[in-house]
Amino acid sequence: MEEILTSGPSAEDPDILPAAGMPPSDVIAEYSPLALAFLGDAVYELEVRGHIVRQGNSTPKKLTDKSSFFSRAHTQAILCDLILPDLSDEEADILRRGRNANVNTVPKHASHADYHKATSVEALFGYLYLTGRMDRVRELMQRVWSLFEGDNNGI
Repeated sequence: MEEILTSGPSAEDPDILPAAGMPPSDVIAEYSPLALAFLGDAVYELEVRGHIVRQGNSTPKKLTDKSSFFSRAHTQAILCDLILPDLSDEEADILRRGRNANVNTVPKHASHADYHKATSVEALFGYLYLTGRMDRVRELMQRVWSLFEGDNNGI
């Protein structure tokens, strides 16, 4: 049990990878950026929650507070800026399409710029998930952990 909590799911874990028979990545790349972001939001949230729980047992309120910090549009916008220089052309294109997607509403607590950047990160994560590249998602999430671990505004 301890190994499961500390290691987290692997890229080979069939429960977190898309089902066999998914379209090729060039077809997935043509999916609506908002459809990719819809899926990527769940991928991002699962990575955040998994990381937080693996750090140790805590009260539900503390877990929710930590999760909320990392899931804010502003935090995702910071991640967008951090990862952009290291993306492949393919990944940068998905990120750009997500950022330029026509969103109908922006939450009151987020700026338009932050929300568009957050949508772009979610679109990228949705794309990476569908193409079976969860290892890349975790590599990119390391940027968030490196930036905020030990000094995450009291979280």
